[in-house]
Amino acid sequence: MMVLLFVVAILEAIYGVPNPRTDPSLNHISWLIIDNPPVSRAIVACSYLFVCTFAVTWGPTSWTYASEIFPTGIRAKAVSLATASNWAWNCALAFAVPTLFQKINWRMYIVFGVFNLCAFAQVWLTVRETKGKTLEEMEEVFESGRPAWRGVSRGSRLDRLQRDIAEGTVKVRLSGRRYQEL
Repeated sequence: MMVLLFVVAILEAIYGVPNPRTDPSLNHISWLIIDNPPVSRAIVACSYLFVCTFAVTWGPTSWTYASEIFPTGIRAKAVSLATASNWAWNCALAFAVPTLFQKINWRMYIVFGVFNLCAFAQVWLTVRETKGKTLEEMEEVFESGRPAWRGVSRGSRLDRLQRDIAEGTVKVRLSGRRYQEL
């Protein structure tokens, strides 16, 4: 995604020009690509690819990751705060970006590309892998003391218990409505 933003910035910096404001119907546009359809198509293609990439990667992450990482006792409140924060930042962007595009034009893509670079570093260093873990095991994942980039052990306790039962090293019986290890 970062690369797509930088490509758009480079194309607009090289082939774009400030709007001379000679056509009143274009006064709301600050930057133009004039008489260069291939560059215009490339910018549109990169924009669509950015949206598509975001929609299948980062878009759903703000909803799913927040619902996985918090302990059961505070999960509902924490996800509510994460959702409110997500919407507040989206609202701030909706108001700020048009003004910034008017003021700094193609450089806005550089700003967002740098944000993507910073987000990559932040995720690499701090976001823990939750794949294969149950919601109940999240506290164990975060309290393990391992750095986020080193990952966690594969599989969950349920996977290990299922394997042990299949191998016959653990026996279980139904006692009332609960299973007990023998």
